[in-house]
Amino acid sequence: MKEIKKLARKFLRAIGGKVTYERAADYIVSKGYSIILYDETTDELYRFALEELAEQRHAFTYCENVKIIFIRRSIIEYEKLMLLLHEIGHIECNHLYDDVKTPSRKEYEANLFYNFVIAAPASPLRPLLFSALLIASLSINVYLVITLQNTHATDTAFISTSRSLPYPQEQEEQKVYYVTRTGKKYHTASCPYAISAVPIDAATAEKLYEPCLFCKPDNN
Repeated sequence: MKEIKKLARKFLRAIGGKVTYERAADYIVSKGYSIILYDETTDELYRFALEELAEQRHAFTYCENVKIIFIRRSIIEYEKLMLLLHEIGHIECNHLYDDVKTPSRKEYEANLFYNFVIAAPASPLRPLLFSALLIASLSINVYLVITLQNTHATDTAFISTSRSLPYPQEQEEQKVYYVTRTGKKYHTASCPYAISAVPIDAATAEKLYEPCLFCKPDNN
């Protein structure tokens, strides 16, 4: 955890302490990466045979001969920043070329990097983090999950902000789904539509809510 925090602090110093999409983009471009905001007409998806993957994800990093971070064009601006920071977390932690660490460990470390960055006083996402934690404090488990979906090969990531930051497999063992305060559907931890969601046991979720058509929790 200390090493991830050092990486986050180094990143913050490099961008001048102010977390914006533009500064984060400039930083990662200086590292040799390109950023493409994509839709179904983006040529690079077809050039690298990524169209099927792009349909399933909101962001992913492609590193084969070229280095490209793909982010879905249609998502709202602050989510683009969230996704970009998470991808940068993987890159800074050298996950794309590390065959030793498990996918869950990589996601955990990228989540830590993201959380350390958005906890910075100058981060525009900091109010979102603290609002989410306030909502979570009303829960018995004091547990909130902010989720994104992205990929490096087949990885699916979620960002968790809680008192303990458990590994993804620990969440799976608890057999919980996630619901928002105003939503009518329940989601998996990795669903991009579960932003600011709180956990709920599977039995209650299935009784009171409908399954999300995007993440299809009943199939997991």
